[in-house]
Amino acid sequence: MNTTIGKSFGLVLLMAIGVVVTMLALGMFSVKPASAGLDVTTVDVTPATARSIAQYTITVTGASGDPVNAINVGDTITVKFNTSTGVPSSIAASAVKLKTTQVLDGSDGAAGDPNQLRSASAITVSGKSVTITVPDMDPGDGAGSIGDNGIAGGTGASYIIIFTQAAGIQNPNTQKEQSVGYTLEVSSTGDTTADTSVKYAINATVSFSPSTAARGATLTVTGRGFAKNCADCKIRFNPQNSVTPTTGAEGSGTIDADGVFAGTVVLDASTNQTGWFIWVVDSTGFGKTATATWTQDAGANPRVTSATPGSTVKVDLVDYTSDFSFGTTGNVQVGSDTNVTNTALALSGSDTSSLTPFKFLLPTTTPTGTHKVTIDENGSGKTASFNLEVISRVLTVTPNPASPGQSITISGTGFAKTSGKIAQNALTASSTGGGSANVNRGGEITIDGSGDWSFATTMPTKEVFIDTSSESVTFTATDSDSLVGKSSGFKRTPRTLTLSPAEVGPGSTVIVTVTGLTVDNGTTADVNASFAITSSDTTNLKFIGTISFPIGSDGSGTGTITIANSSKDGTYTLTAKDNAPTLYPNASGAEVEATTQQQATASIKIPKGTVTVDPASASTGQFVTVTGVNFPANTTGTTLTFDGANGIPVGGFTTDTIGSFSVLTEVPPQNIGGSLTPGTKIVEVVIGTITGNTTAFAVPNPMIILTPAEAEVEGTVVITGTGFNSLGTVSTLTIGDVSVIPSPAPRAARNGDITATITIPLLNPGSYTVVMINDKDGNFTATATFTALAAKAPAAAATDATETIFADVIANDDNLVRVWRFSNAEQSWAFYDPRPAFAAANTLTKSGAGDIVWVNVTAEQEFQGATLFPGWNLISLK
Repeated sequence: MNTTIGKSFGLVLLMAIGVVVTMLALGMFSVKPASAGLDVTTVDVTPATARSIAQYTITVTGASGDPVNAINVGDTITVKFNTSTGVPSSIAASAVKLKTTQVLDGSDGAAGDPNQLRSASAITVSGKSVTITVPDMDPGDGAGSIGDNGIAGGTGASYIIIFTQAAGIQNPNTQKEQSVGYTLEVSSTGDTTADTSVKYAINATVSFSPSTAARGATLTVTGRGFAKNCADCKIRFNPQNSVTPTTGAEGSGTIDADGVFAGTVVLDASTNQTGWFIWVVDSTGFGKTATATWTQDAGANPRVTSATPGSTVKVDLVDYTSDFSFGTTGNVQVGSDTNVTNTALALSGSDTSSLTPFKFLLPTTTPTGTHKVTIDENGSGKTASFNLEVISRVLTVTPNPASPGQSITISGTGFAKTSGKIAQNALTASSTGGGSANVNRGGEITIDGSGDWSFATTMPTKEVFIDTSSESVTFTATDSDSLVGKSSGFKRTPRTLTLSPAEVGPGSTVIVTVTGLTVDNGTTADVNASFAITSSDTTNLKFIGTISFPIGSDGSGTGTITIANSSKDGTYTLTAKDNAPTLYPNASGAEVEATTQQQATASIKIPKGTVTVDPASASTGQFVTVTGVNFPANTTGTTLTFDGANGIPVGGFTTDTIGSFSVLTEVPPQNIGGSLTPGTKIVEVVIGTITGNTTAFAVPNPMIILTPAEAEVEGTVVITGTGFNSLGTVSTLTIGDVSVIPSPAPRAARNGDITATITIPLLNPGSYTVVMINDKDGNFTATATFTALAAKAPAAAATDATETIFADVIANDDNLVRVWRFSNAEQSWAFYDPRPAFAAANTLTKSGAGDIVWVNVTAEQEFQGATLFPGWNLISLK
């Protein structure tokens, strides 16, 4: 265009081209190959079941065979899951992996190593979108690995994104098949236009537990991936797994808002299938079956839970093979025993009729305990088992326990019916000590149509059976079919002797009670069962009155014995013996013979007498009460001593009907004369054969009390003493080192009391010890503390009028001015003034010899042999 405008446009175009060329030369543009975008070719989900936490493996290539664009290290890839998929709010970088078929060259220009599985550098989650930061895809240090190696583009290049299960991606709740499946989107920094993936399927699942079971059990069925919110959806059994069934054995369940199914089926005849499928059908008609097939177990339901060896056990069979025929052997196993006989039975269907149950005979050799019983069709695959408790034939014995010779009833169950018998010698008893005895003294025992029997007899009396080392007894019965039954838990009544009380004095009574001795059952008509009490020491422990008492029908008995007054203290053994040999002589038969008396023992104590003294401290001549128990009854005391000195009162003393006494007596003097010396003394009592004593009695030490406890010289003090030598004269009475015994010397009374009045000798003021002794050996010595007071000034004489005493001084030209006197006793002053004006005020109205006064005169003057000087003079009046 040859115009100005054309020239201008051409110039501008040339300039623009030049600028672009210049920018390219400077490297300001990055040349990229053209791309048609991404293509997410595969999405592999494992497991691909509804609501499962799954691994997602995503393969990305270029669209239409074109290469993908490169993604540098630090750039990102974004995966956006559909709204039905659960995406956590955060995902660890290590839970997402990347792998690429080509990596960018290293900074050294060499090609890096592809197909390395690398963890994401970082993960960012926003809603359903997960952004992955690309790591160095070849972190090695060899050629081509130098620097950062991102995801390369180019022909044939592709990369894989792996969300491991650790990422926590949860599959959608609802099943979708491939044709209408779920999708996700992928974009990257290199290809910003997101590509929608191929469709991938999420499948519903069904499972059940247990995997197989017998009729009557509950089958639990669970599932996921169904249409949500169904209150009554079905469980169906069907032989096909390709078409959802509309009928079949039904259970039911519910589907919640997340499409999760839960339901149960109680197994019965309709569920008895082999190789069938268990379906769950939701409210839309969609159905899903478990991959495992259902086979219902056969069932064997015994009509009893326990049985005895040799008995027939009935069993209801269910869900065995229809029309199967059982023979008479080889179908039943009890524990490890396969040698079990059963009834020949042809099934009319898969179950036995209630009128014709399957039966087998429990072997007689089967030990007691719980055994697994298995019933097998032998080769058909149908088998069932149950636990059966095998028990021994039961024998019960009443009463329990029982004494020798006591009537008992033995009953048995589980024995051979109708035709069964128990021979006379086939019912025995044995003790754990090794003894045994026949307990059937009658004839043959008949068993009824139920296998039961009952037999009345008596407890054996044989010594070999009545074993003293054990009280446990076992009864054994064997019937004519060799079925054996035993009792358990039976006890022989223990032989005991009980004494009440077990500690008594002579003359007392004791209640004796026995158990377990031999009972009289009429074997010997003129002899009755009884027991007698004997002593282990017939010299020192004797009885008076009856010592033999009857035994009751249960082997017990009671009686009262009296201990003779002649018995002595000590511990003895009493023995109660029955009269078994007389009741059951050998002639009565071996099963009831008794050659030895049955016996029981107990200890009895005759204690020494117990003595107490009240008060527990007293002197000779004082009275005390002596009390005693556990002495012979109604017996006069022969000894009552205090430290060996006789203390029996004039009237003596005697025990009462229970061997007790209480007597008031005077504490005696010593045998050699004089009071008992101070200290602990043994008080001993002897009554009949019993001696008792106590050491809880003491003679107190002498004691003196001074009244008053302090006085002036020449004062009078009364000394009162107790506990001194009876009738003894005071030989020592001192204050300090000064003897103050009055004349005549004081003498103690019969009871040791003493009184003395003394005059306080000339002592310096202070504290002194007073000592009083009234026996030659000094055993009766008492001390006390005395305080000597300072002597007080003599009391002022108040016999003459003051004006009379000082008349000469007053007459000497009124020379007397005033007189003052201080009274120590009253702690006060008094005065005399001769002037008439003081006549009413004067307080020193009388005075006399010994008064110490202050005298005030105006002139020197002689007075009472002394000189008064002008002023005050201190003088003592004469």
